[in-house]
Amino acid sequence: SSSSSSSAQLPLVLRVRVVEAQDIFVAKAAGQRCDVYCSLLLTRKTSGQRTSVHRKCVGMAVWNEQFTFEITDAFYDAVVVNVWAKRRRAGTAIKQCLGKVSVPVAVVSNMARQHGGNNAVRDGLVTLDFWWPMLSHK
Repeated sequence: SSSSSSSAQLPLVLRVRVVEAQDIFVAKAAGQRCDVYCSLLLTRKTSGQRTSVHRKCVGMAVWNEQFTFEITDAFYDAVVVNVWAKRRRAGTAIKQCLGKVSVPVAVVSNMARQHGGNNAVRDGLVTLDFWWPMLSHK
């Protein structure tokens, strides 16, 4: 049997959609093609998820992929998204972080209350469409 207090503490499910990366610049490789992908991780977890690899990318990559995270502590958790480029030079694989954004779950929760309202709630889910700028990792 389950108690009502345990059902009140169900984890929050956060869905993140990685849409695209624009103005991709790889140091010392301007105009050079590279393979680009994003990694997504909760700050308090050791393993994460990643997008598919956008091969031979120049300037822009489009994924439009959705990821689901189980949030156990909305006050402390944050989703960290990194954009990575991989290329080969002289037979050696080079991996470079191009940009990063960290979005605290508490901020998303507050935005849902402020901007979501009843219009954003469908089938028990709150849907928010926001773009988050990345910090360059040059």
